[in-house]
Amino acid sequence: MPEVLKAPLVVEFPFTRSLGPVQSAFLTGLRERVVLGVRTADGRTLVPPVEYDPVTAEEIRDLVEVALTGTVTTWAWN
Repeated sequence: MPEVLKAPLVVEFPFTRSLGPVQSAFLTGLRERVVLGVRTADGRTLVPPVEYDPVTAEEIRDLVEVALTGTVTTWAWN
C-alpha cells in the first residue's frame, strides 16, 4: 500500500486591521442606524465614504449624515 502524504494546515489571521477614521465612523454609524457619507470639494456626497476623492485624489474627511433613502447610480461586485 502506498504511503499517504500529510501536511498540517493552520488557517489564521494573525494581525489586526485598522479601518481608519472614515471607515470606522461609517461602520459605527451603521451600528447606530445612521448612514454617513463624505462630502467632496466639488459638493458630491460619496456613500460608503472613502478617504480620498476618486477623481482628484484629495484627502476627504468631511463626514455628513445622509438620508435613509437614495438612488444608487453605480455599483460593482468584486
